[in-house]
Amino acid sequence: MTNSKLVTLTLASASFVVEGNTNEELLENAKKAMAEQLAIGKFPFINYRINESNSLTIDKVLPGMTVESEDGDVGIITAKYKVKIDVTFANNRSVQGSASIFKSCDIPFEQARSKRSDSSIKAEFWTKGNSGYFKNKGEIHKVVIGKLTGGKAKVHVVNSDVYFTIPVEKLSHYIKDELSEVQ
Repeated sequence: MTNSKLVTLTLASASFVVEGNTNEELLENAKKAMAEQLAIGKFPFINYRINESNSLTIDKVLPGMTVESEDGDVGIITAKYKVKIDVTFANNRSVQGSASIFKSCDIPFEQARSKRSDSSIKAEFWTKGNSGYFKNKGEIHKVVIGKLTGGKAKVHVVNSDVYFTIPVEKLSHYIKDELSEVQ
């Protein structure tokens, strides 16, 4: 039985001298030249990465998604950029990297979340990656603090594409560390 993996190839740029009268014709001739090179086995330099077939891709991730690393660490995505994501693990360690080194998981929020330290609770301090509970219109949401910009925080609902923007100084008023504090 064969096993299935996700293989990502990143090809170095290739340049060709071609002839043509229009940009479209030049592009078409360059594509043909590239195809001819590949057909005879001349490949440009290739970077590659082999991952599990259920690895994530940048277009499939959302802040607030629970994920598992290749090492088995679980955490929550706190930010998404053009080609990378930020993840905060349950042990309060944060990393930035390619989405492909993570896979989606069904780990319960309580196991994936990063709680605030006692000193942060005492100082009413929240930072990116901290998680808690937010009550909005009578509904309780499991949330993670995302990007902090301009004195405001993006607060992402876990495993959802919903987020709230809350002023940083109001986070302790709206976000609670434990479920029992919001009921």
